[in-house]
Parts: sequence; structure tokens; C-alpha cells
Amino acid sequence: MMRWLRDMRQRTLLAKATRGDAAAFRALYGELYPLVFPFFSRRVRRVEDAEDLAARVFERLLARLDDFDPARGPVATWVLSIARNALIDFLRTSHEAVDVASLAEVLPDPGPGAHEALERGEEMAVLARLVAALDAAERELLVFRFGDGLAHAEIARLVGATPAAVRKRISRTLRELKNERRRISATQRHEEARNDRGNAAGSPAPGHEPGSAKRSSHEGAHHVRI
Repeated sequence: MMRWLRDMRQRTLLAKATRGDAAAFRALYGELYPLVFPFFSRRVRRVEDAEDLAARVFERLLARLDDFDPARGPVATWVLSIARNALIDFLRTSHEAVDVASLAEVLPDPGPGAHEALERGEEMAVLARLVAALDAAERELLVFRFGDGLAHAEIARLVGATPAAVRKRISRTLRELKNERRRISATQRHEEARNDRGNAAGSPAPGHEPGSAKRSSHEGAHHVRI
């Protein structure tokens, strides 16, 4: 309901802005900037670049007010599609995207026991490596869902897929990440246990340093001969 009300309000502002109402465009800007700027700040390294890209989106929006098609989804999704295209153009000019480690921080917690296997910092490092191994399309879906907080239907409109397909791919990717993280954790625990057993087997018993028994025997024999 909240999403629907917000979209109705934004459609009204957009319609007024299209007719030349500057105040309506400023109000629309105020509603959409908190969506557009974080979209970029999660994906580019420099704050200055995120700010520049956000400004570019609103310049394009102002020039394309007549292009909005209500049948194709909410105003916010349309504006994010403009932002996505701006980001693609930006990254094509050899700019670097944000480190994938930041994505690991927004993924859902897999459940109880995650922190028992690894310290938080190590866990994030493992997740970052796993996320880095995903293809670009899978990473984009995860950022849309857990970074931007978009619904499956909104993501589907952005990437040109069905909501069911988006939901299925995100679920599959999360499941694979979870299983791989469990496998790595189990391997680490196994290695730690094996090292512990090896250290215990190689340590002498208290009071029995290597050679102590031999020295005691020799000293006892010498005493008898005296």
C-alpha cells in the first residue's frame, strides 16, 4: 500500500512537472534523490562521482518528462532505469566499480551459527570472495534486492525479466552462496581440528621432556656402579 501511495504521489508530481510546474519538479527531486544517490554510492568508489551521476540523472529526467509510460511501472522504477543506463555509460569509460566486499555486508544473515564458525571480519572476507566469483548479472540482482531494497517486480522491470525468474535466480544465488560458505567453514574447522590433534600428539607429557627418561636410566646405573 505504501509503495502504491508513493507512486501515485510521484505520478501526480511528474504530470505537473511535465506541464511546466517547477515546484512540482523540485518536490519530485526531493522524493527521488534519496533513491538515486544511494543507487550510485553503492556502485562507484568516489562520492563525487555518485553526486555527479545523480545530477546527470535528473538532467536527463527533466529532458524526458514526456517519456514516462504509466503502463510500464512506477515512476521510481523508470528513474532507476535512467540511473542504470547512466551507470553503464560511466563504467564503460574505464571507471572502477565499488569493491564487492560492500555487497557482502548487505546480504541477509544465513541464520544461527554463522558467527560461531568465523569471526565477523573473516566471514565478510569469505563472502566478498564468493560474491566476486558470481557473474555480473547475479551481483546486480543481489544489489537491487538487498542494497536498493527493490521488490522482485521492480527488479524485473529494470532487467527485462519476469518477477518469477528474478525471484528464482536470487533464491538460487543465495542458496549457492550459503552452501559454499558452509563448505568453507566446515573445511576450516576440519583443518583446525587436525592441527590441534597434530600439536597434541607432538607435545611431550609434563615432566617428560625428550631424553629425560634416558638420562634418568643412565644416572641410576652409574650410581649402582659406585
